[in-house]
Amino acid sequence: MQRGDLEEVFFGKTQRGGSVGLLPAKKGNGAFGQSDKKAKNLHLKIERRDNMEIEVEFLKEVGGRFSHAFGLIANAVGQLDDRQIWFRPSSHSNSIGIILQHLTGNLNQWVLDGLGGKNYKRNRPMEFREGARSAKEEILKRFSQLGESVQEVISHFRREALLEQRRIQGFDQTMLAAIIAAVTHLELHAGQIAYVSKFLLNEKYQESWKPASAEQGSA
Repeated sequence: MQRGDLEEVFFGKTQRGGSVGLLPAKKGNGAFGQSDKKAKNLHLKIERRDNMEIEVEFLKEVGGRFSHAFGLIANAVGQLDDRQIWFRPSSHSNSIGIILQHLTGNLNQWVLDGLGGKNYKRNRPMEFREGARSAKEEILKRFSQLGESVQEVISHFRREALLEQRRIQGFDQTMLAAIIAAVTHLELHAGQIAYVSKFLLNEKYQESWKPASAEQGSA
């Protein structure tokens, strides 16, 4: 059997110009017919299932990170007195009280309004003005309520909406990107609050987390 005969057996008759084409698939013709369609549908089902698992795990992880950051802040602020909460490390630095005002505006705009659809009109410049100094108990109460509202939005967020576009604070992005921006912004300021609290309390500061094993403490 010549090369041309082999090509005709495996690929069908060669076209003019030397190009070789596959035999047209017949309806119900094995891997090139119904089997191929079933395999494609199975692949799409697996892909959708995998995506769903990733989306659910992402929202679960984000909820945990929000919770941890709120807990870190509550632990630090709870150890301070009113004067320490409004202490400024320098003339160009913000007090913990002002940082909490800023976080309240940011989370209301990005999470409660941007993701949860609750109407919130933000005045960002006002967040950095000291104004009337609230007492620690009132600050902690309001911030705890904010944390509960944030968790409610995240726990009820539709995973199918993660890639929907939303304009928040002048930025066009997906809801997924907005969630990441909100939680990392909160974590950034949670670290600042913990740092200033440690500076003020020195050895009296009580950590919110301690290693539960030798392995956790070694890293």
